[in-house]
Amino acid sequence: MANNEGRKKNFLREPFNSMDREDLLRRVGEEVKREMMGREGSHDFHHVERVVALALKLAEEEGADPFIVHLSALVHDLYDWKEHPDDYLEKLAEFLEGAGVSGALQERVLRIVEEVSYRGGSLRPASAEGRVVQDADRLDALGAIGIARAFSYGGSMGRPLYNPEVISIPGEEDPHHPRRFTEMSLEDRLKGVEEMKGDPSTIFHFYEKLLLLKDYMNTKTGRKIAERRTEFMVRFLEEFFGEWVEDCGAEDY
Repeated sequence: MANNEGRKKNFLREPFNSMDREDLLRRVGEEVKREMMGREGSHDFHHVERVVALALKLAEEEGADPFIVHLSALVHDLYDWKEHPDDYLEKLAEFLEGAGVSGALQERVLRIVEEVSYRGGSLRPASAEGRVVQDADRLDALGAIGIARAFSYGGSMGRPLYNPEVISIPGEEDPHHPRRFTEMSLEDRLKGVEEMKGDPSTIFHFYEKLLLLKDYMNTKTGRKIAERRTEFMVRFLEEFFGEWVEDCGAEDY
């Protein structure tokens, strides 16, 4: 047993050959899949697979190390900082240590995972690898899949689809008669986000975060994809509000 442990530690010291790297990625991927089994659909292993694929595509175009990108993308959502605000990095370090990832490699992965989080807002990762993983993760929150993920997560948290009573902004011309979202342009809706703090609806999340992501992309390709996916989300929102008014009437939106 001691000899096996020794071989494992030496085997995973940098530099790795290509077979070593492929074996490590396979084993880590299998373990992450097991750990994430049963997760809610917006943050399950399929999300990880999509982020890995997008990140590797961006890495090729940005000249980032595909091995570091792949490994970091695999574990980026294993421990959510929202659920483990005080120790998510410590938990991830333990996981990586158990997989035989230690030393400088572990430190690189931990830094990337920390920087990828949206809680940093406009934080730009220091490395090319971090930038492409961050872009890939944010791209998966956009477009048709982003819409599906938003409502999947909102449903799991018991959030309403849309709350017309909360999403109501005082009008500039007549502050006593607030305007509803359906009466406002996209620009005015984004400006009104601060007035809507406390709204728990999934629709609010689009204006609070999702529609802003395209402005935080790090890579040229990421920005191009983000712009296209954001345009689709805007069309969806207009259709959503149109149907809400059509179904509920002009006095109840």
